[in-house]
Amino acid sequence: MNVRPFLRWCDTFCLGRSEEYVVPVVRAALPGERYVHPFVIHAADFDVNKTYTLDAGKPWPAEPCAIEAGSVG
Repeated sequence: MNVRPFLRWCDTFCLGRSEEYVVPVVRAALPGERYVHPFVIHAADFDVNKTYTLDAGKPWPAEPCAIEAGSVG
């Protein structure tokens, strides 16, 4: 995943599945703080020479579900 084209438009990037930590990222960003997490990149600290990790998490959806034409939710 190459975040470099988006650095001018985004302050924070969550790599991969972020359901487990997106709320703390937003809560920290609102008062101008930074949430430190292995799968989070802050644009101001981005370093092309650093190795970043992508959170693969569980396959989505965790439970198979049937999708029917015309169904919602």
